[in-house]
Amino acid sequence: AEQRIAFVENSDPSDAEDDEDRLLAERRRARALEEIAALLASHRAPAYQHSLMKQAGELQAMRLEEMKKTMQQQIESKVRQELEEERKQLHEDLEERQQELQRRLEEEWALMKNELEDRAKELARADIEPLAQELVEKTEKKAKNWRCVVM
Repeated sequence: AEQRIAFVENSDPSDAEDDEDRLLAERRRARALEEIAALLASHRAPAYQHSLMKQAGELQAMRLEEMKKTMQQQIESKVRQELEEERKQLHEDLEERQQELQRRLEEEWALMKNELEDRAKELARADIEPLAQELVEKTEKKAKNWRCVVM
């Protein structure tokens, strides 16, 4: 709803000479304001606007549009920058986790490797020891003066 302003020349009731004149002036004033309000409410023509006001409105609209575009560009730039920083942080976090995983994998492998080597030696010893004992016994039988020991 657009607002309209009307300028009405109206005498001040306090300037009246006596109470009767004051009461009459107040009634006239109230009636004049009612008539003007009714006229403005029923008036459908567009409000008068000076060409300078139209130009000012157009300039204001252009400035507002420029400010809107500038603000939008600033917001987009800031959001892009924040997203890039988040991507970098995620990438750094991912690299740190991959390095930690690689380090833990290498530690676990070192432990398991030693265990596997020890277990393989035990199994090999268990498999080879009877064969070595048999070889020692055969060698001692063939060479009576020789003494062989399995270590």
